[in-house]
Amino acid sequence: MNTIILDSRVSVFGSVTEESAYNTWLSAELDKRAEDKRPAIPHDQVGANLAALLNQLQKKAA
Repeated sequence: MNTIILDSRVSVFGSVTEESAYNTWLSAELDKRAEDKRPAIPHDQVGANLAALLNQLQKKAA
């Protein structure tokens, strides 16, 4: 196991092992999303949906 400590000025990871684990996870997540066949939701629609949800929550809290 590689436990080389990385310089925090150069990397957000504490060690090469940590970086490798993250890269493995990220690669799996990207593969999973690439295989997702659901239609994409346009950015503007996501923003509108979020605004509506926040508005509902504010009304409920009042």
